[in-house]
Amino acid sequence: TTRIDDSGNDEVSAVARTFNEFGDRIQRLCRQVADATAAETLKDAPSRGTPFRIRIGVPEGQVLGFMTFIVPAAFTMSFMEGTVLSVVPLFMVEDLGVTNIALVGAVGFLVLGLGGITPFLVRNVDPRRAILVALPISAALTFLVVGSAATNSALMVVVAAAAIGFVNGALLYGGTVIAGIMTPLHERGKLMSLLYMSAYAGTIPTVALGALSDRVGLTTTLLVFSICAAVLAAFVVLVGSRLFPEVVPYQEAEHA
Repeated sequence: TTRIDDSGNDEVSAVARTFNEFGDRIQRLCRQVADATAAETLKDAPSRGTPFRIRIGVPEGQVLGFMTFIVPAAFTMSFMEGTVLSVVPLFMVEDLGVTNIALVGAVGFLVLGLGGITPFLVRNVDPRRAILVALPISAALTFLVVGSAATNSALMVVVAAAAIGFVNGALLYGGTVIAGIMTPLHERGKLMSLLYMSAYAGTIPTVALGALSDRVGLTTTLLVFSICAAVLAAFVVLVGSRLFPEVVPYQEAEHA
């Protein structure tokens, strides 16, 4: 709402008047947008007395299965990738003595880059089976990183990172496909948001791993990480799969 003094007759005042006119137009436009948005919001707002509910897009009867199968799988996927991107490079430099920064950078490239290829290769695989197979394999591969300390092999770390990234692509494929086919189109955004929020949450434990490494060292920290990944994978396979026995596709006709 602030305006520049344009009372003069010189060139500076002319520029000030132009600026003020531009500001007036922007202010009017913002007011129109705000009025239109408020009208739509009030129109769609629930009536007084209607309870507030958070909708996450999971169909009724599948919430427990989704929260114990898809959510922890996405969490574990990002937990593994986040650790490979944050703790493993330090491990390579400090414990393995790697001085080639390009080799350290290759770990991050491979764990993310190869994951983008896998969904195209497994696109005909049942998405639930993709998660059941890929998650324990990926968790087992993390122990290769720990084993590289005994052999002092940076190549083993690079191979493990590439394999983890490739296998995790199947987890990404499984989670996104399931979220896409079990909900109607207008609910799909909510479920995808829940899926990605679960994945982002998987990077939070890397902070604890960093703090742990100051106390027990990077090699022991990575061993703890691998054990945690294996436990999460076991939970998904043994518990989550039973609570989510099959993917029930959304049928438009049944909900018409």
